[in-house]
Amino acid sequence: MSNRMSERTFRAAMWAPPVLLIALLAWGFTCERWATSLYHERVTALAKDGVPVTSTAMLKKYNTDVSADHALQWKQLLDAASHVQAMNRDSVAEMEDIVPESEPWQAELFAEAISEQARPVLSQLRELLESDQPVWQDAHLERRHWSTGYEIRSLRWLLDNEFRLAFHAGDSQRALETLQTVAKLRDRIDQQNEILQSVRRALSNELNKTIRQSVRFPFWSEPELGELLRLVLATNSDVNVEALNQIRLERFVTSYPLKDTGRWVQFEDDYTRDVLPFGASSVHALAALDWLKSSAETARPPRQSRTRGRSTESKEREARTETIDQSRSLVAIPNATLNSRLQSHWNVPDQWFRNQADAYQDERRWTSTGVYLRKYQVVHGEYPTQLSSLQSVGATPESWTHSTGEQLGYRVDRDGKAAVLWTDARNNYAEDEKGVGSIPYSERNWGAGRADHYELWLRGDATDQ
Repeated sequence: MSNRMSERTFRAAMWAPPVLLIALLAWGFTCERWATSLYHERVTALAKDGVPVTSTAMLKKYNTDVSADHALQWKQLLDAASHVQAMNRDSVAEMEDIVPESEPWQAELFAEAISEQARPVLSQLRELLESDQPVWQDAHLERRHWSTGYEIRSLRWLLDNEFRLAFHAGDSQRALETLQTVAKLRDRIDQQNEILQSVRRALSNELNKTIRQSVRFPFWSEPELGELLRLVLATNSDVNVEALNQIRLERFVTSYPLKDTGRWVQFEDDYTRDVLPFGASSVHALAALDWLKSSAETARPPRQSRTRGRSTESKEREARTETIDQSRSLVAIPNATLNSRLQSHWNVPDQWFRNQADAYQDERRWTSTGVYLRKYQVVHGEYPTQLSSLQSVGATPESWTHSTGEQLGYRVDRDGKAAVLWTDARNNYAEDEKGVGSIPYSERNWGAGRADHYELWLRGDATDQ
């Protein structure tokens, strides 16, 4: 048998690789052209449906109901708040602590100096909150993300300082009025465009944290605790997942993703060049747009217990894998799929975002349960032996039940004079007990470092200290 190859077979073997390569490139180029055309068609359809598809349209939507004079007043206020907060650029011991009247507070004099400078700023804030126009904050597009809200957080810091001073002075009425101002600022943001939703959530989370820290001590009266519950459980402080997904869709489209072409992409920072070294692929952009659009249009199902464990994680992973598989492209090497880094670059939401919304609701439940415990202690002179007893002061089983279906951790001393309430760190490790666990984090062999963030120790009356 001859081992020599025929001339025809030799030519076929020689020409097959380059022909195959040319065919693949032609196929990839065709797919890219098709994806580009389809992407623009869908963006045009979004524009017809009233979705802003340019940064100009986005800002126009954001500023529709705000007069130029009102916006100028807010800008002046926020600039002043930022300047006052800058006084705290150096670390001051105990500046962020909530210290009761019976204990010394090293940062008191410094806090009073800041309060003196902040007085006209906070006075103007209260005047603006009485206006019928919404809260305004400058917004601009920065590296694909609409940046806004930093100055509003400066206002929040100044209000925090006022609260700490009132708390240390034992002035519960002044402290409550400060928290009511924070809640009013949060709620006024909630009534306007979704572009400030992240700022509103940050205000809500910080308000919850402050309330939790305050109920550790015997400071509030029963009526005041009822008002704290109202601030925590206000319906307009809910996370609107659909609205947030909608704003992500708008942010993605208005960031012009297809302009990221060539080795030197539109935003020339190291991270972007690392994620998109050869420019953005239309196939990927189309997949991201479809993902964002489907997330914005999908109604959130009624609240259900979220079972913890590998089965849930596997289902979420399979759903993400299916979407990624649909975006495979041989012409976008080395990023041949809509991988996790590209998802992060384009801010594409997935089940993780809904889990974040669940985490936010769990924090509200943790905070309200802490207030209910303090209210029960004020009424009965001791803490309950179990959380179900809180129903006598207005709580419901949902108040202390996580989105996972598990209950908050709780333990009371034998004499009922001190108690600890802990929540789910939402980051379980192999060494941890399953779920919330049967003992506080501070007493665990593993995870004790999370105690400061996920535990709430409540004292008894002042006479018990």
